[in-house]
Amino acid sequence: DTIFINLNVGDDAGRGKVIPAARAAGMAVVAREAFMKGELFKMGAEVRLTDRAKLARAALKWLLAVPELTSAVVGAAEPEHLAGALDVVANPQPTSEDQSILERLKSSPLFQAYQAQRRREFLE
Repeated sequence: DTIFINLNVGDDAGRGKVIPAARAAGMAVVAREAFMKGELFKMGAEVRLTDRAKLARAALKWLLAVPELTSAVVGAAEPEHLAGALDVVANPQPTSEDQSILERLKSSPLFQAYQAQRRREFLE
């Protein structure tokens, strides 16, 4: 009665049909891989987004803005990572800065390759 799906700013193919169908069927939608197994930060570095905390917050806010989402599983290696995630839960509304960060991230060749690969794999 739950779908546990990779869902992040670079891996969102499930938003088209799978996630809405799951919610319509009364299923919970639990997201994983918000930070793309750490690849998010490599992508950010590639386009000089070096403030990892801001990048993580922008990615989490994007995720929490998905209306069908029931919950998300987010890893935290350090106490400040958990504190940052909790701050996003308290203030989930994306700001113009968050949107700017994500638009810049999308210009990363690593991001573009990741997104294309994930969409191919999803559709296979």
